[in-house]
Amino acid sequence: MILIKNDLMKKTLINIVALLIFFAACKNADKKNDNKAVLGGDDKQTSESLADTLYQQVIDEHDAGMIGWMKIQGRQKQINGLLDSIAKLPVKTQATLTDITSKLNEANKALSDAYQEMDVWMTGMNLDSAANDLEVRIKYLTAEKIRGSRITQMINSSMQTADSLLKVH
Repeated sequence: MILIKNDLMKKTLINIVALLIFFAACKNADKKNDNKAVLGGDDKQTSESLADTLYQQVIDEHDAGMIGWMKIQGRQKQINGLLDSIAKLPVKTQATLTDITSKLNEANKALSDAYQEMDVWMTGMNLDSAANDLEVRIKYLTAEKIRGSRITQMINSSMQTADSLLKVH
């Protein structure tokens, strides 16, 4: 069991470090692209400004999601501990706790789903997408901002449910 925890912690740490490197590289790439930009009209500057704003909003959404994402496994451990304790009780007692067992299992699944969604989003995101085509870049960053917002809400909601169950029981 300790080996699994260490492997999960190593995987999580590796993912976090990889993301930090990824985002640092993205910021440097954007600075280089800004320096190479050809002088154009106000429309191009407006589009570049919108792309820059969206880029920052995607980063902010990611950072907001990470706050809860990094706590998910701890909540799952607490829920699994409760479920294990319930499983050790006499069968008749377990039968009286089916409602809470069901809620704990649902909360655990919601946490797992949120964790996985964030992981998939982080590893699949390409913030340098269409760096040379502002219209496509703006569409991509808008979609990523919406996706990130949905995932952050998913994380926060699943954490709130887990926390309410853990405080009550």
